[in-house]
Amino acid sequence: MTSIGSGSRALNNEYSFRYASTLRSLQSERGVNGFFGCASHQDDGRVDWDWTMNGGTIWSRTQDIGGAWVGGSGDGTRPGVYVFAGTPGKVLISAFTGSGSTTNGRLKVSNDYGATWGDFDGNTHLILAEDIHCPFQDESLTYHGGPVSGGSYTAYRLHRTVGGVRTNISPSDGSEGYGPISQFGVKSCDLDKNSVLVAGSNRDTGTVKYGVWLA
Repeated sequence: MTSIGSGSRALNNEYSFRYASTLRSLQSERGVNGFFGCASHQDDGRVDWDWTMNGGTIWSRTQDIGGAWVGGSGDGTRPGVYVFAGTPGKVLISAFTGSGSTTNGRLKVSNDYGATWGDFDGNTHLILAEDIHCPFQDESLTYHGGPVSGGSYTAYRLHRTVGGVRTNISPSDGSEGYGPISQFGVKSCDLDKNSVLVAGSNRDTGTVKYGVWLA
């Protein structure tokens, strides 16, 4: 791979994913040096998890996480990813559950860097949550965005989960709610877990609108 920008390192190795899809989310965290993970939305709707523990020299892969959705990758969503800073090896991703046209999205958790996965909670959502965030100083709080039914359009909302209980906390312009549509659309302050910045979108009525809120 070539160097990105002046003064950056050039990597001497390459890694090939199973699919050529661009529907991927990559994240690393300061808690473990050299740990990078990438969730890939497959053609059949399942999710692959690829990770490295040494900066990219050796990669591992966990295939076919979650269920298969009949819509496949054509829905255009990217799996959300969050790597915990305070607990080495703990990762959250979004994946499908079940199969067929009634398949929903679900948050999945791993405590071994992604070698094995289980359900994070009992909640489901429409398609994939494209953004997941937890304050590094309080792992009991989880924020995630995701699409909801908006008639013939796709609208987005922001949710917070505490102890398995999910609450819609979407910011509003007075008439419609907003939610993040991509990774890093919601972020809490490192010094104050209750200060949350959201870059969101709305499409309840077909007109796309954007906004940024600070709670």
